[in-house]
Amino acid sequence: MKVITTSDYIDYNRFKKPPVMDGDEGIHFLAEAFMKKSVTQGKEIKLAKALCFQEKEIKTRPKAAMERLFKESIISAKDLGCKSILIEPYAWDKKTSLKKDEITQMYLEIAELLKDTDITILIKNQYDIYNGSYNRGFLSDAHQLKDFIRDLNDSYADKPFKLALDTGVANLCGQNIPELIDSLKEELGLIIPIENNGQEDSAALPFSNASNGQSWINWGGIIKAIRKIKFEGDILIDISSTQWNLPGLMKPVMSSRIIEIGHYFEYLISIEDTIRKYESRALFGAGNMCKVYMEHFGVDNTPLFTCDNNPALWGQTAYGLEIKDPKSLKDLPPDTAIIICNMYYDEIVTQLISMDLPNPIVIFNDEIL
Repeated sequence: MKVITTSDYIDYNRFKKPPVMDGDEGIHFLAEAFMKKSVTQGKEIKLAKALCFQEKEIKTRPKAAMERLFKESIISAKDLGCKSILIEPYAWDKKTSLKKDEITQMYLEIAELLKDTDITILIKNQYDIYNGSYNRGFLSDAHQLKDFIRDLNDSYADKPFKLALDTGVANLCGQNIPELIDSLKEELGLIIPIENNGQEDSAALPFSNASNGQSWINWGGIIKAIRKIKFEGDILIDISSTQWNLPGLMKPVMSSRIIEIGHYFEYLISIEDTIRKYESRALFGAGNMCKVYMEHFGVDNTPLFTCDNNPALWGQTAYGLEIKDPKSLKDLPPDTAIIICNMYYDEIVTQLISMDLPNPIVIFNDEIL
């Protein structure tokens, strides 16, 4: 699993410059320049997002011209070595319902364009519009979406179609996202964690759109669902539509926040695997985080003991573990992990380093649980 942020993939919508839109400049030229710059920065770009058009563009441009640019972006992504391409209906006025026959034909044509390659075609879930409100349709309802992707794959031996699950769209459709992830686990190729209030089609960073101190989306449940299905695809942290509207001076600030959120998601999803890779472990901390660890991981990944800086606790037990003096950590074999279950991470890491311990150190965070 890899967490991808805005600068780690090619979004062809970035290249909607007037010369490109008017046919005077090839979109591949700009994409190739972006790819070369990424390589010099040590980045490996494997994901692309095909061109698609907004409502005002659909009304002012011939469909044939939009289709040409759309397909050019896909061929460009193939030529640049991308392994996955996120493809949405390129000329959909979101105030109208999607037509299944037209969308099916579009994806089959794309599959022919990419025939004899190992490129994954990612189909993003989409809401449907009925009487001006968001509803579930064949690209959002779990059963219909599963059948839609399977029917497309039945035409090809290499099964090139996978689902890109946008949590913002699922939230607008009033869906239980953890259950959706579980039911579509076989089809999932990409997860796009986006937050909104469930009423407006907006794209906010996870954890950033809250009411009464709570996110509108159940991120804890989503993280646990991703862990449960052993998801091996990628996570795309993408709020480019919001980021593009920021003043120039603010864009680097937002970019750094997106990267931090991406790292946090990667940490939350991988913490269980991190814990399991060590055959033995001891905890540091005897409070609530120790309790959460034992409730969620204690049976299969039982610690030898826990320790705490409070001498009054030494010799007692916490959640089935003996509480020891931190000096006891010096007696551990060097390959035993020390898992910090305490909010004062930096201070404890400094303490452990000062003890010259050779053991691997793991930070455990319980907020999402």
